[in-house]
Parts: sequence; C-alpha cells; structure tokens
Amino acid sequence: MAGPAVGGRVAVVLAAAGAPWESAALAALGRSRGAVVLKRCVDLADLLATAETGRVRVAVVEGDLAGLDVAAVQALRAARVAVVVVTGTPGTQERTRSLGVDVLVDPGASPQWEDVIGRAATSRAAETPAAGTTESYPTQPDLPDHPVVAVWSPPGAPGRTTLAVALGAYVARSRRCVVIDADPAGGAVGQHLGVLDDVSGLLACARLANQGQLDDARFVASLRRVQLRSAGELEVLTGLPRPDRWSEVREHTLGEILGRARRRGVVVVDAGVHLDAPAESRGRAREDLTREAIAEADLDLVVASPDAVGLTRLSRTLVAHTEQGDPGRLHVLVNRMRPGVGWGEAEVRAMIEGFVGPIPTTFLPDAPAVADRALAEGCAVGEAGDDPLAAGIAALAGTLGLVATDPPRGRRPRRTADS
Repeated sequence: MAGPAVGGRVAVVLAAAGAPWESAALAALGRSRGAVVLKRCVDLADLLATAETGRVRVAVVEGDLAGLDVAAVQALRAARVAVVVVTGTPGTQERTRSLGVDVLVDPGASPQWEDVIGRAATSRAAETPAAGTTESYPTQPDLPDHPVVAVWSPPGAPGRTTLAVALGAYVARSRRCVVIDADPAGGAVGQHLGVLDDVSGLLACARLANQGQLDDARFVASLRRVQLRSAGELEVLTGLPRPDRWSEVREHTLGEILGRARRRGVVVVDAGVHLDAPAESRGRAREDLTREAIAEADLDLVVASPDAVGLTRLSRTLVAHTEQGDPGRLHVLVNRMRPGVGWGEAEVRAMIEGFVGPIPTTFLPDAPAVADRALAEGCAVGEAGDDPLAAGIAALAGTLGLVATDPPRGRRPRRTADS
C-alpha cells in the first residue's frame, strides 16, 4: 500500500461529528494490526488541516458532516488522502457518491472496519501519482463519438503543437483521427511530422469553402496521410505557410472545415495562442481564428508551462476565457513539470482553483530530449520510443475518453470525481 503509515500500519483520521458508528469503528481499529487512528477531528476544518500534514492516508467521515462537499473531497484527494464516507441514509448516500469519494459505508450493515480501511488505502487516491496523472474534477463532460478537441495555450511556447501532434498520433493507433493545424501564427504540425508540402491544406479547403465547392471528397483530398511507426495512420490538414495568410480563412470557414473533419473521426486542432483581450470590434483580427476553433470544439485543452511566467499567463487567460465560455469544457495540461520550478502539483491546482474554481488538470513531465528527438526524426512523441512523456499522453487520451480502451503503457490516470 502506498501513502503515509505509522509502524507499517495505515494512518487513519476520523471526523464522525458524534455519529453512533464512531465508537464501533474506534474499537475495531484499535484492535487492528493494519491500521492506526491518528486523530479524531472535531470538524471539517480540523480534518482538512490534519490532512495537509501529509501524515494521513485514509479519512473516515460522517456523511452529514457540516461542510462536506465537492471542494472538501477535492482538498482531501489533493493531499493524497482516500475518503471513506459513512452514512445509512439513502439521500445522503446518493449525494456523497456524486462527490467522488473512494468508499461508501452503511453503518447498519455491520462493516468490517479493517477491510474498509484496506480497500480505501489501496484506492487510486492513496497512490503516489505517476507522470501524466490527472486530477479530474469536476467530471469531464461526455464527448460525442467524433469530438473536436482544441489544443491552445496562453502566449509563450509551452509545447502546444508537440502535445497536439502526440495526442492525435496516439488516438490514431486505434481509431481514425484528423489533426488540423489552425494556428494563425503559422503552421508547424507538418514540420513536426516530417510533412514537406508547399500546399497548405487549410488554405486549399478555405478557398474551396469560399467558392461553395468544399465537399467531403475535396476535404479528404486535401488531407495528408502519415503512416505511424507503431500502428495506424494519422490524417493531417497542414497549416498556414506564413502568418500573414490568416485572412484567407474567412469568418465561419474554419467551422465548416471542422464539420467536414468531424464526419471522419476524432479531430485534434492546434488552435494557436488565445489572447485574454476581447475581440476587436472594428473588424476581424488574426486571433479570431483561434477563437473560432475554440468555439467549435467539444473540449478545450489548455497547455501551460509550470514556471512563474507561464502560470501567470495561464491564470489571466483562464479568467478571461471562463468569463466568455463554458468552463466545463476546459482541461488544463501543465507541461514540462519539474522539481526546479519550486512548487508541486498541489500548489498549481490550488492556484488554478483560486482563480476559476475546480478544473480537470493533467501534469506532464519535462522531457526536452524526447521532444527534440521526435522533432528531429519527424514523428510524434511516443513514436520514437517509450518514455514517461509518451506514457502521460497515452494516459491523457484514456482520461478524456478519446480511446476505447485503457492506455497500454504507463499507469492509468487517477480520477477524483468518478472513482
């Protein structure tokens, strides 16, 4: 079992609010050889403060404890504490299930407390996360069969195109996937995949759409097909050759292109940089191409770097975006996570929640050598060999529901809302 322990036993805290089941639980755990009760907490604040010490593995909580809600469960999960809720009331049971707790116990069913603690201690909340793990709360929205996933970022270079290409390539191993380069600052998807083509697929489709001639057959003819080293084939619509060509993709044209792509399979869009400034009222601007891609998407993957500058830009962008859009579609990818930045995953999640509330967040490891090798070889990360970054991307694809089966490499990402 992973997580804090005392003398080899599971460290447990109770927050029973005076419930009748507390005495039986204390007696049983007092006789246990596998668990030890560190503390009886008087209220939720006491429980959360105790969890933050890092000494606790399992919290046993009364279902009617004042203040027990999604945010409280999230805080416990962020501290790597598995949550056991004890209640015999059907209404309370249903409510606490929706909070994403690990174990739900009916005190009237004569629970075997040592078994309950053992199940909680081996749950995903008590495990130490691997690279690419996800704190996913609230639950990621259900996606259509052929979703459009927009990958965008605040200003900077957090690795957005690298991740968009890698995600699309991983999905393409098991189902059809189209990667569309819609970055208005100039396309780089083709270069990442070794596609050398003077003809921009995006501009070709835009011209056809402007003439009312874009149909499914012509759209397919504009795609480039990249044979993957692992398995499958990735379809690519190459991007703008120069930033000044963005105006040739007229208003609503990108929406039509994405609609054609959606008919074929999963669509991953490199949407470029989202600026937190509002759209210009005097006319269409280059950034509107990014806004259109995000507006058409079923899921927004926001890529950020974990350093002070990257997180500041992320916070500003998230605030501006959630004020204008649906925050339920957001999923944050913190890329290049490394010890040297001075803070960990819990601090980054707390920062995000402080600005815009709970948002599903995935942390991917810093792997510059891996990304450099993939770019030099003209392939996606994961195609040049196994590594922690590739495992994290595979886990992300499973978490988002873009692949039908669990990722074959790496550990399954931990989910904290629907465990």
